[in-house]
Amino acid sequence: MSSALPAARSAKEARRDAMIVAFTYKQYPGQQQVDLKVKIEVPGSWFAQGIGGRLNTDERAEKYEAIAVEYDPQHVFRAQSKGRGGSSKAAEAIRFICPEDAAEEEGHCGYWMRLSEWNRYRNDTYKERREDELPFLPPSELDHAMQEVQQNKEKKRSKVEANEVEEKPPVYKYFDLVKSGVHEAQTKAGPVNVPCEWYRCKKGAQCKVKSATPDDLHKVVKKGTSGLLKHIRACEGEEVWLRVRALTFSAISIGICCSSAQPLDTYAVSIAGCMPLILML
Repeated sequence: MSSALPAARSAKEARRDAMIVAFTYKQYPGQQQVDLKVKIEVPGSWFAQGIGGRLNTDERAEKYEAIAVEYDPQHVFRAQSKGRGGSSKAAEAIRFICPEDAAEEEGHCGYWMRLSEWNRYRNDTYKERREDELPFLPPSELDHAMQEVQQNKEKKRSKVEANEVEEKPPVYKYFDLVKSGVHEAQTKAGPVNVPCEWYRCKKGAQCKVKSATPDDLHKVVKKGTSGLLKHIRACEGEEVWLRVRALTFSAISIGICCSSAQPLDTYAVSIAGCMPLILML
C-alpha cells in the first residue's frame, strides 16, 4: 500500500458527514481507542484516495487490519486542491498502522484518518460480531455491552428456530408422523442420502383402504406427498381428496400459509379462484 496520506475532503462534506454519523453509529473517544489499541478493518478503497494511491482493483476490494496508535485532537489535513481555493482543515484524527505495512517496511509511519471515519469503519467491522469488540471497550461499558451481546445471540437463535419451523400442507393432517430417516436416492453422480419420513393413517383400524392395517406406514421422500394423497382418495373419498389435493398444491406452489389451527374450509375459501387452475395441472 502507498504511504501517501489521503487528501482532505471539503469543509461542506466534513460537516455533512459529521451530522450523519451522529445518528448512525457510536462516536468513541480518540484517546480511549489509542489506549485500548483498538483494531478495525479499513477497506482498500480508503488507501486509494488522494495523490499517490497506487492500489490495484483487487487490493481496493480487500480489507486491511488497522491498529490505533496515536490521537490528535487538532490534526491538520491538507486541502484537496489549493489551486481552487481549498485550505487545510484541522479535525480530530487517529493515526494507525497496518501490520501488513509494518512487516514490509520497518518504521512505517502509518496513516492519519479522521476520527469520524475511524468510528464508521469500526462500526462496519463489528456490527455483525459485537462480541469481538468487547476487548476494546472501557470497563465502564463492558457489562452493558456483554448484556447486549447476549441478547442479540438469543434473538438470532430465536429467529433461526422460528425459520426452522415449517408449516406443512393440509395433506399431513390425516396422518401421524411415526419416524424420520434418510432415503438413498440414485443420481448421475451416484447415490445421495435425502431426508424422508414415515406416516401412519390417523384412522387406524377404521381406515377404509382395502387390506390396510393399523401398522401400515407411508414413506415420504423429501416433500413428495403423492402416496399420502393416493391414500386419502381411497380412505376419505373423492370430494375430500380433491379439496386436500388443491390445498396441498397451493400451499407448496403458491405459498399460502396453512396453519394447523385453521379448518380446511378456511383454505378452500381463500384459494377458490385458484382451484380450477390447480386441478387442471
